[in-house]
Amino acid sequence: MKTRILAVLLALAVVLALALPALAAVPADTVPYNTGTRHETCTALSTQAEQYYTDGAETLLKLSGSTSDSSLESMDSALYRALQSLMTDTMTDSVTYKSLPTYWARTDASQGKDGLLLFYSDTTGGRMSREHVWPKSRASFMQQNGGSDLHHLRPEDSGVNSTRSNYTMGNVLGVYPDCTTKAFDGKTVLWYSSKNDRVEVADNVKGDLARVLLYVYCRWGQPNLFEKVSTDNLPPYDSDDRENTGMPVIESLDTLLEWMQEDPVDTWEMSRNDCVQQVQGNRNVFIDYPEFAWLLFGRELPADYDTPSGYAHEHGSDVENFTLTAASSDETRGTVTVRSHTVTAFPAEGYCVGGYTLTPADAAVVKQNGNVFTVSRMTKDCTLTVQFDPRTPSTVHFSVPEGVTAPADAAGYTGDTFTFPQPSGTPSDTAHDYTFLGWAAAPQTDTDSRPDFSAAGAEQMFTQAEQTYYALYYYKVDDPDAVGDEYRRVMVAPDDWTGSYCIVSSDKGKIMTNTPGSKPTYLEAADIEIDSGSVRDPEWVYTLTAAGDGTYYVRDAAGLYLSCTGKKNVSLTETPDDTCRWTPTLNGLQSDNGMLQYNASSPRFTTYTSSQSAAHLYAPAAGSKTWYTTLGGSEPTPHEHTWGVWEIVEAATCFHDGLEARSCTGCDAVESRVIPANSDNCPSRAFTDRPDRGWYHESVDYVLETGLMNGMGKGKFEPDTTLNRAMVATVLYRLSGDKVSATNAFPDVPANEWYGEAVAWAQQKGIVTGFEDGTFRPMEEISRQDMALMLQRYAKTVKGTDTTPTGDLSRWPDAGLVGSWAVDALRWCVGAGIINGKDGGLQPAGNATRAEFATILMRYAKL
Repeated sequence: MKTRILAVLLALAVVLALALPALAAVPADTVPYNTGTRHETCTALSTQAEQYYTDGAETLLKLSGSTSDSSLESMDSALYRALQSLMTDTMTDSVTYKSLPTYWARTDASQGKDGLLLFYSDTTGGRMSREHVWPKSRASFMQQNGGSDLHHLRPEDSGVNSTRSNYTMGNVLGVYPDCTTKAFDGKTVLWYSSKNDRVEVADNVKGDLARVLLYVYCRWGQPNLFEKVSTDNLPPYDSDDRENTGMPVIESLDTLLEWMQEDPVDTWEMSRNDCVQQVQGNRNVFIDYPEFAWLLFGRELPADYDTPSGYAHEHGSDVENFTLTAASSDETRGTVTVRSHTVTAFPAEGYCVGGYTLTPADAAVVKQNGNVFTVSRMTKDCTLTVQFDPRTPSTVHFSVPEGVTAPADAAGYTGDTFTFPQPSGTPSDTAHDYTFLGWAAAPQTDTDSRPDFSAAGAEQMFTQAEQTYYALYYYKVDDPDAVGDEYRRVMVAPDDWTGSYCIVSSDKGKIMTNTPGSKPTYLEAADIEIDSGSVRDPEWVYTLTAAGDGTYYVRDAAGLYLSCTGKKNVSLTETPDDTCRWTPTLNGLQSDNGMLQYNASSPRFTTYTSSQSAAHLYAPAAGSKTWYTTLGGSEPTPHEHTWGVWEIVEAATCFHDGLEARSCTGCDAVESRVIPANSDNCPSRAFTDRPDRGWYHESVDYVLETGLMNGMGKGKFEPDTTLNRAMVATVLYRLSGDKVSATNAFPDVPANEWYGEAVAWAQQKGIVTGFEDGTFRPMEEISRQDMALMLQRYAKTVKGTDTTPTGDLSRWPDAGLVGSWAVDALRWCVGAGIINGKDGGLQPAGNATRAEFATILMRYAKL
């Protein structure tokens, strides 16, 4: 299938080249102003929209979409191909990248002529810049075709645009603790987490953004909508493009559809679609018919969704909104958050996500990506329980020669990263002038072949329990037979940088020439061969001479000075001044206006303040030969470890791995190992009706281990047996740890019964009050709302817990059946996450089972 998709994309590229003649688009001043109103829901198609679908949109709406949640595979559906053909064939003109703002003055007008409406900021003003809503680093276009499409390119404040970067769109607020915000015009417009590659826009912009992404996905054949796509399956680059990472532009299909529904089409979007059609000829079909988004991926249309056509109301299903609850297997090991259909896990120090359990198991489809779980296709209320397991500790030792101070060990866990340190001191061996190079994974005898190494400051992953790296040094000796035209990258900063160098972008295979570009603001690049780390006989060599204050002049072979008069403004000049002062570093040449770097997409060498490809200095190695050594390199631990006995740090259960550790009696070394989860450690193993790994297994283990509940005799726990009032009072009494000697006031509770003392205590604490006839009725089955009331009274009077009711009961259809006396109790239980729905409702008058009560007790204990 993917080969067939690629063939379609390649054919499309050819069709586009023929279908889009280089015609001048209609003059901007002839385009009408956008007269729509922002956030006024659009409930009717415009006249232009109705006429656009000449064969009738009903034909398209009946075409089959995909049955896959893959954005790549969905491109092979009949509906996708038809929508793409429609938007491609009707696109008769295009605008240039530079002319976009003149058209935006009409298409993106606010209230007719009142300013330019910024996309993410949703207001006027600011310093306008051109925003690729689909990041150009994840697309096969830059400033042509999709890179100048009015449906796609939008105006935005440059500061907001810069903050948005090229992060993947997704839910951030309440998901990532390190969330950072960006404000504009007094309101927050972006929430982002750079280390998690996520950015979230304001709620009232989410639908606009989703519809733009869907347009690019379909019109320009970009498959990486919500999944990473390999290079083989990406469309060909435009002539000005240099990069497409294939990374997704939004985190999941569920998030895309959620944002579409959360922010419906407004009249401003519809009016903009009309305006753009008058320029380009085509429309964004996902604005006219948002329903296509659901149909394209084989999802049920939501009937309660307001769309311009009203098709969803007529043909959508009354899809029930099911509740997703997230839980941690152990709050001491890690916590979880849930937002819509996304659960994010946050392991505590020393733990990692080990897996998950969905209850009921057939309630939904779960996809795990690291610590983030996406739950889709829900058919009933469910709970996703994330399991947290102990991590494996890891230690890295650093071995150095005599005379050098060894850095402290790096300690962490496998999978984490550590940073290689810089040792201090000089080797005692004075046979040569040694210079520290980095860290090697094994000892090295004197060799003229440079071994693999990691430089100080580089990051490396912990991969095993213990590992040693060795300080690697190099020294030079005179060698008349050394190759005279060899230049190597400078890896260690010299005291004096005076000398000859070539300037090379190592990873791009480019060398900086002394030829000015088409504008005198950069220098041209040329291809260079790098053989075993060496550049031989470079054509372009620069000379560095001291200029004072640690800076240097950089001169080419003709004696011209390298000058930087501003960001992206590099040239050669005859007379040196302060603009010709450069600071050499191991990453290249630094000026007051930025670092000299190589831009592969232009391509050119000039100065940038943001990250481009580094331009390294390469120095000649003529007349000498370089040797590498670790000067022996001994293990940092000079003795054999004498280990003590293994001690259990955390016991294993049937659900969780445990951890045990032992220490060396002769040093500070410690090693640990995981104790695998084992059903032999399961508290419920003695019961013939043990729940195995069912949804209540862990909670039953909890109440058995804590002594809150016992079996019912004959080797059974009876998880499905209904609770009675005496059982609840007894369990709460055990939970309190109290002891009473009060006389029971209930005539139907004999003092010598197994529950007599517990009921007396519950009455004394105000947890139970009995019935109007003065009885307690201990054997009567207890309802879920009665159980909630007793638990709330216990929490408030015995433990002093804040039981302010915060939960919303209205999301359950039977909320009106809750007794007035139990409303606050159930609202507190729901708000605290102690009680969830059952069989699609609250079931307030329904009976509670022993398994349900065990689960509620475990949840309460974790508050």
